[in-house]
Amino acid sequence: MITMKREIRNLAITIFLLITLSLNGFAAEPNDGFLEYQVDGIKVIQIQDSFENFAVMNLYYEISKDQQKYPGGVDYLLMRTLLKGDTQKYTNTEIGDLKNRHIIQFNNLANYTYGALCIKFYKEDLQLVGQLLKEIIFANKLTESEFLEEQKQVYTKLSSIGEEEKILHRIRQNYYRSHPLSSPAAGTPVSIMQIDFPTLQEYYQQLILTGKLTIVIFGNFEKSEVEAALAGIKVDQRDKFEKLQIAIPTIDQSVEFIDSDQSFVAAYSNYQAKSTVELVGLHIIQEYLARRLYEVLRRELGLAYTVNVQIEVGELNTLEIKVVSDQGYLVGKTILQEMIDLLNSDIYDHDFEQVVRRFLTNFYLSLEDKERYADYVGEGLLLGFSPEGLLTFLDGPEMQEVGLYQRIARKLLANLVITYVGSYSDKEKIEIQTMSKEFEK
Repeated sequence: MITMKREIRNLAITIFLLITLSLNGFAAEPNDGFLEYQVDGIKVIQIQDSFENFAVMNLYYEISKDQQKYPGGVDYLLMRTLLKGDTQKYTNTEIGDLKNRHIIQFNNLANYTYGALCIKFYKEDLQLVGQLLKEIIFANKLTESEFLEEQKQVYTKLSSIGEEEKILHRIRQNYYRSHPLSSPAAGTPVSIMQIDFPTLQEYYQQLILTGKLTIVIFGNFEKSEVEAALAGIKVDQRDKFEKLQIAIPTIDQSVEFIDSDQSFVAAYSNYQAKSTVELVGLHIIQEYLARRLYEVLRRELGLAYTVNVQIEVGELNTLEIKVVSDQGYLVGKTILQEMIDLLNSDIYDHDFEQVVRRFLTNFYLSLEDKERYADYVGEGLLLGFSPEGLLTFLDGPEMQEVGLYQRIARKLLANLVITYVGSYSDKEKIEIQTMSKEFEK
């Protein structure tokens, strides 16, 4: 069984890769196997790889300001409906047979920045994959009956989540309030049922058929082969595409309580990085906190059953800490103490330096993952970043600057809200609030 420490480390590497590639692309020029061109209104990024028969093709559509008028989860519901529907050339059963016979895997992704269809396949099936992409996304019949069936299934799935996940959704909503980040990407049971078929059709027209699309393909192909596979796919892009702007939410209070039979502590904060170095620093802090909370709360004090620390990436990054324990006071105090310790220069002499070295080493090793690589490049392009200068800063003096991490930690502390879930008496609540105010001084 993988240890918690390893799980946290792998998660940190994954998110770090995503952010780094998002903001910088990767250090490859066309003569090094990287091509960028247009095919009938769609930007194509081709990463040539001569080592494997396996290939990846990802289609991304950017979320625009139009997203604000649609109920939450509309992109998730749309992509599910497209993947289950008949097209002009194939029935859904025929598509399923082709996917099974040729071992082609489809997966849809969505967050508040983009939606995506990710396809994994053997390189010999490139032309077939291009045909399936054209049929499923651009020649789909998109019937109301299929929409209603998928809506029912999504509603059932979202309604059946456990009590702990419902509480986490509530904590997120309390933290972000009316902010776009307050709802999960898949929506909620209420928002899913607010979507009618005309709304889905309008979203499909605006965000995909006339949207801002990018295809990232990673495999051993000639440019002419990719162009042939995508022939016939045409997007009539709108003249004006306004990107969804994400504002920074305001924080009213640093402590909240939720009465429940569940017992855990959840801490939320956010950070808007202004440079790639700051983003990397944020994820290194994430790994440091994960390591420290695991060691202190589980190994030294034996206070926690599980410890999870993660970053949700995007233009505004969310730090999430969840500790399953019925010792809320001590857990909250430890979280605050470890974050405040990041303002102290003494910790950077040895322990923190090891975290940085291990993190960057694992980052280099993780670049070998083709599917992940393609995904991160695609999101980076959607965020408007050029594919240049990926690794140059990692060995530079910026990553050793103590002030970088102190700056990030200070902002995280200012935006931090800790929610105590469980059965707390009035006396215990007062003790926790008093302790929190002492740290704020």
